[in-house]
Parts: sequence; structure tokens; C-alpha cells
Amino acid sequence: MRQYLIQQSVDVAVTYQVDANSLEEAQGLVDSGDYVNEQIIDVQVLPWDKPWDVSEVEHWTAVMTEEQLKPYRILGL
Repeated sequence: MRQYLIQQSVDVAVTYQVDANSLEEAQGLVDSGDYVNEQIIDVQVLPWDKPWDVSEVEHWTAVMTEEQLKPYRILGL
């Protein structure tokens, strides 16, 4: 039996809360990227993503461990 890799793009909608004095100031925080990403109030992995590529494995591939996957748990993986 052969092994194949499936590649998939995942779209994630993350909702942050920011503190600002006006809508314009909040938009300025977004535009500059100067907001605190610890104030996440919602994360959704969007359900309509589809795998986009399949290829045969040409060499041994290490599977990621649970510890390696921890930073990506926010993505619903």
C-alpha cells in the first residue's frame, strides 16, 4: 500500500475585542496591526474548505505529535 498526502487550506474567522475611543480609532488599530490578539472572543473554522491537492509520498514523512500540534489547536486541528 502506498501513502498519499492531502493538502487543505483552512479559513479561520477570528474575532478580537479592542479598546478604542471611536470606530475610526478601532479601524486604525486594525490597519496598523497594533491590537492585542489575546482578546479573542470567537474562533470559527469555516466549514466550506475542501482539500485542493493530493500527491504520492516519495519518502518517509514524520507525523506531527500532539505537542507539535498545540499551537495550531486554535484552528480546530
